[in-house]
Amino acid sequence: MTVQVRDGKEGYIDEARKLADSVQAFRTVRTFGTVQRGNNEDVGRYGLYWLLDQTEAEYGFVDGVASEIRSKQTAIIRALQIALRNGFTKLVIQNFGVTTRGR
Repeated sequence: MTVQVRDGKEGYIDEARKLADSVQAFRTVRTFGTVQRGNNEDVGRYGLYWLLDQTEAEYGFVDGVASEIRSKQTAIIRALQIALRNGFTKLVIQNFGVTTRGR
């Protein structure tokens, strides 16, 4: 691999981006889980999306008793299943809580 040095911060930033893109890096997935009120009952939902490739993004309902913890766990479990299926060996999971209003 050859890295060219250019003057100025723009040249440095461009070369750093090229280098970062050429290295097999961590895959990052963002997950969330929430409980929402629907038809007078609580419904657990989860979602996940990958920062570089959205083909594996998904959103769905949680089986069983609706709870925020179960929703977050479902999102993380699905992210791990997808990572294993695709052979990802380096994974960063960023979990975000979603707070619903009116509860």
